[in-house]
Order: sequence, then C-alpha cells, then structure tokens
Amino acid sequence: MRPDESTRRADLSGRREPGRGFVAALLVLGMLTLVIAVAWLFNTASFFLHSSTATAKVQEFHRSNARSATVIGQVVVTMAGRPAFRTEVTDTFGSLDWTEGGNVALRCTETQPGYIDCAPDAGWLGIALLPLAFIAAGAALSAWAARQWLRHKQRQ
Repeated sequence: MRPDESTRRADLSGRREPGRGFVAALLVLGMLTLVIAVAWLFNTASFFLHSSTATAKVQEFHRSNARSATVIGQVVVTMAGRPAFRTEVTDTFGSLDWTEGGNVALRCTETQPGYIDCAPDAGWLGIALLPLAFIAAGAALSAWAARQWLRHKQRQ
C-alpha cells in the first residue's frame, strides 16, 4: 500500500520526506537551471572569443540606487580600425575604475552588422564565474532530486 501525501512516512530523525511531486518539480527546476546556465556559458564564451579589447574615455557615469554596485556610464569607445563612437556601458559589479575623463577597459564585438556591443573587460574568470556557479547549482539540485526520486521508486 502506497502512502499518500498526507500520511508520508517519517525517517528515523522524525523529519518528513519530500513528496514525489515536490521532488519531480525540483528535478525539472534543476535540469532547467543546468540547461540555461550551459547556454549562458556558451554565449559568454562566444562573446569573449569573438570580441576585441577597446579603451573607452568616460564622459559621465552614475551609480545605481540602493545597495547595488552597478555603475552605468556614457563612454566614447576607440577601437582599432573603427571611428570613435559613444555608447552606454553597464558595469554590473562595479569592477571598473569609474572617474570622469578617465579610461576604462572594455571588450567589444559586432553583434549585428553596423552595431557594436561593449561590456566591461572582467577577464575570463570574471565573465564565466556566474554561469559556472549556476551550472554547479543546477547540477547539485538535479543530483539531489534524482536521488530522492530513486528512493521513492525503490519503496514502491
């Protein structure tokens, strides 16, 4: 006889085990997180490998509200073989040295014909750190949920 959700068995420590529906939802969430993080890492690696370094002169900048480290700045970008152009750059982690009239290091690539996208040059580790953290979280959640799912299967 299979126990329903309201009469789940408790383990030896007295804690109730998670239900099959909850475990299945966590398994799906973990797999979805894993797939999205791998796509994010691929996109980040593609941007890093196809971009070139550029120097930008800071025209103006402002820090975000609240407790965020985000800095949004208007810069004039100079790249080899291209005329200088003005663009807005968002430094999510505040990793660049922002001073008006100063220079910041960027990585720029032509994402569409005639459109150049620039992002702060945080180095390979800085660019890949968040996607790798989400890959680890998705893999850990998926592994835990799969283990719980197999426990439920063995009890049937």
